[in-house]
This record gives sequence, structure tokens and C-alpha cells, in this order.
Amino acid sequence: MGHIITLSGAWGLGSKTASAEWNVFCDPEAASIVYGAGIPLTMVPIDDALIASVGQLPGPTAKLATELLKSLTTTFYPGVLTPEKTPSHDPCAILAAAYPEIVKTVPARVEIETAPGLNYGRSMVDVAGRTGKPDNCRVVIAFDIAATHRRLVESLGNLARLQETVATS
Repeated sequence: MGHIITLSGAWGLGSKTASAEWNVFCDPEAASIVYGAGIPLTMVPIDDALIASVGQLPGPTAKLATELLKSLTTTFYPGVLTPEKTPSHDPCAILAAAYPEIVKTVPARVEIETAPGLNYGRSMVDVAGRTGKPDNCRVVIAFDIAATHRRLVESLGNLARLQETVATS
């Protein structure tokens, strides 16, 4: 395996508990193994995944994408995000994998808390070298919002064209 890109972890607040993000919390032991495997790794944390609006994009594909993304508002930070500011974690992770030029990353040491307690499942992200351990991944700290939005629009447009081709064949 050449490189792993994960949609996992968080710098700050968790999405499942006060400190743990959902994808890591589901199986912290497995996440710990992945982060400790020595394979080149890029972490797309949920707090850096773009908050984007696709609601104003034209066509049925954009409408479907908007509806699917709106469902996330009941999953992530209920009552805080509006449908116009829907968390786009999954599309952003895919776009970061396909177009690495749209993200800014920093080297970091990431470890997963596997001991029982309040921090179970927490991603410990050390960008300052305080653990004294070598970096084991690159962590996305920012998205080029304009480029990410452009790539998202292109991808939805490509999907719409593919749907039209399939429907007419």
C-alpha cells in the first residue's frame, strides 16, 4: 500500500463524544494500528473539512447532493449548522485524495487514545514535536476553498453528464 488518506480524527471537539470523532471512536484500536503502521498517511480531520454550500448549484445532481449533505446537520453538531453550511467531510476527503493541491498539510505525530475513560477514541495531534516521537502522518490544516468548490462543482457536473449518458443509452 503506497499511501492512506483517512477521514478521521479532530484537532478539537469530537463529533461522537466531547473528545472523540466518530470514525476513530467506532474502533480506536484499529485506528491506532493504522496510525502506527508506518505507511505514508494523510489525515483529513473533521474540523478542517470544508464547510461548503452546494445548494445553489444547478441541476438535479446538485439538488440530490444538497439533500444528502443536509442530513449531516442532524449528525454533526445538531442545532449549530444550518443546511446552507452543511459539513462536507466526505466530499472533502475524496477531493483531497484526488486533488492534493487543494489542501495544506503539516507533518505531525498522531496517536489514538485507546485507554478507557473520557478521552477514549481521541486523536492526539502533535504538530510541535512535544511527544519527542517522529511524525507519522501529514495532517490537513486548510483547504483552498475556491479550488475545493471548483472541483466539487466539476465533480457534480461530471456526475450529471454521466447520469444523462446512462439515461439516454
